[in-house]
This record gives sequence, C-alpha cells and structure tokens, in this order.
Amino acid sequence: AIQLNPNYADAYNNLGIALGNQKKLDEAVVAFQKAIQLNPNYGLAYNNLGVALSQQKKLDQAVVAFQKALSLPDDTSGTLTTAHTLAHNGLGLVLQYQGKLKEAIEEFKKSIAIDPNYVFSQNNLQEARRLLGLRENPSLPVIGDRKWLPSSQNEPLVGVLRSVVRIIAEIPTGSNIGAGWVVKREGDTAWILTNRHVVTDPERTGRISEKIALEFFSEPPPGQYPPRYTAKILQITPANDPLDLALLKVTGIPEDIQPLPMYPGKVGRTTPVTIIGHPSNGGNWSAVSGEISNVLSQENKLQITATLAQGNSGGPVIDKDKKQVIGLMVQISDPRQQREDAAKSTQSSPPATAGFGFAYPMDVVIEKLRTWGVTTP
Repeated sequence: AIQLNPNYADAYNNLGIALGNQKKLDEAVVAFQKAIQLNPNYGLAYNNLGVALSQQKKLDQAVVAFQKALSLPDDTSGTLTTAHTLAHNGLGLVLQYQGKLKEAIEEFKKSIAIDPNYVFSQNNLQEARRLLGLRENPSLPVIGDRKWLPSSQNEPLVGVLRSVVRIIAEIPTGSNIGAGWVVKREGDTAWILTNRHVVTDPERTGRISEKIALEFFSEPPPGQYPPRYTAKILQITPANDPLDLALLKVTGIPEDIQPLPMYPGKVGRTTPVTIIGHPSNGGNWSAVSGEISNVLSQENKLQITATLAQGNSGGPVIDKDKKQVIGLMVQISDPRQQREDAAKSTQSSPPATAGFGFAYPMDVVIEKLRTWGVTTP
C-alpha cells in the first residue's frame, strides 16, 4: 500500500501496529513517526506511538506522545472508542509504571468519563486502586485466604465460588479481566478453563498475554486484598478457530478448591441457570440468574438470557437443578452494538449491559479438553 501511495498515513500506522505485534518496536516507532509526519493531527498514531514507547520503557517520551494526542481534536474513527479515551488510558498506564498511582487513577477516570464502556480503563482503574491500597497499607503476605471465607450457611455458593477464578491478564492497554474455572486438580496443581480472548489482547493486537495472575474467591476486610497466583497457558485455540478457549495451569492453590462437575448432555430451552463472573460494571464473583433461551446447534452455542457484561466471559453456566456446569460463557451480546447504543445516550451513562449472551455447551468443551489431554470426572 505504501509503495502505491508513499503518503498514505493510515498504511504507516497499520504497519506500525503489525510490527509492534512482532515485537519489532524500533521499526514500529519509525512507522508511527512517519504516519505523524504525513498527518500531524493523527491522534491514533500518537496513541500507538505512546504504546510502543511505553513497551520500550521510554516512559517520558510516551507521556509526551499521549499528551500530544490529547491536545488534538478527539477522533472517533478507526477504533471502537475515541482517541482521547485511549490517550487518557495510555497516559494512566505510564503514570502507573512511574509509580504515580494517584495521577494514574485520575487519568483512568477521565478515560471512563469519555467512554464508560471502554472496559480496559475500568479494569486499569481497579488495578491502580489495588496497587495504591497495597502501597499505603503494607502488611505481611497472606498465607492462604480461607480465614476470609463466609460460612456455607451465610453463602450457600461458597464452594462453587471458590472454583471460579478471576483472571488478570496483562496486555498493551493494561489489564484484561475475565473468569475461568477449575476443570481438574492433582495435588496442589489446577487446570483452569477460560476463553482465548480473556488471555489475549482482544481488541488491538490479538497478542497472547505473557503475564497472567489468578485470584480465588474470598471476602477480605477493607484494606486487604486476596493473594494472587501466577498462571501459565498450557493450550490455546488459534485466532482463526471458531472455538474460543484457553487452558491455564496454576500451582500452590488452597486445599479446598475443587473442580466443578460438568454435564455433557443436551439441555433444553427455559433451563434455569446461574452465571458466575466478574462484570465490568458490577462486583467480582457476581452470580446472576437466567435461563437458556435458545439452543443454536449448528453454531455449537447456547443463548443465555440474563443481565451480563464484559468480565462474564469464561465463567461457568450452572444448571440450577442439576448443580452442574452446562456451558462456558464466550460472548456478551456485541460490544460494538453496546457502544453504539451508549453513544445515543448521555456520556454519563453507566457501562452497557446485555440482556443475553452465548455459551459453549459442555459436550464441545469436554471434547476439546480431551484433545488437549485433560480428562475430567
């Protein structure tokens, strides 16, 4: 494209993104700088330049790039959100890397004020607040978290909640957060099933995260935070595979955490279900009620009618009567449509929710686990 039109700024910007995906950051920076030279008001190119410089640990230069993007008129083309949303988010991340957590929090808030549905700023705000809390209230490392568990009388789902993890995957735009759940345990090692898009950069590059942390359910008191466990990816479906799955492995987990039982049989419409996840506009380990509203056999999906949001992805769909997992959440309506709907509303509107989503039935999931060498009870 550049050979045909040497002044095509968009092509240089896209070239920079591709080079960044290949971790050729020096070449990516040159491409973004060329795009900016051709179009000095190219806010998205400044954002991409800031991301590349941040990955090179050239934080002061990254700050300049993001601030330049913010000095230009906002741009809503070429991305699911706006240039200023991305710039405030990127600037917040750089400030966080510099240890300026209070300033970072303010930038994430500004990003959310522009686009309440930009989930990465929501995630990054949570992470920055956690880091600030840990810094302001240093305490001894937590040895286990079972002392923070509610009783089964007060929380009948406590056993199920313990088997559902909160996944925090580091990506270029900050933190990608989703759900997963234990499908197998041997000793102190567990295998966790989730979606591919939970542990990759789902909107920008598709790059697989190289730093993944897990949290298990507990209810720590104010000022305390649950321990985190490092996970690694054992298996992941290719980006062009219609089955959006990933298998993680984690060691050193608490003794009480067990695999969730799965039901591989057929399920019917109107089956009452509980979905557990971490919706971006709600609390972690939220359990919502819904039902199977359709069975899309040709697509290997179940349509779930329930109040859902991003962050539910990867979570289990549990049959209320059988007390078994009958599906794995994979899609929460359509993020593009959510943003279009939100754009028609006020800018102060909360993050959009969806009234339905889609899950994989367990026969498809169990078969994939078998091909990956994981046998389940």
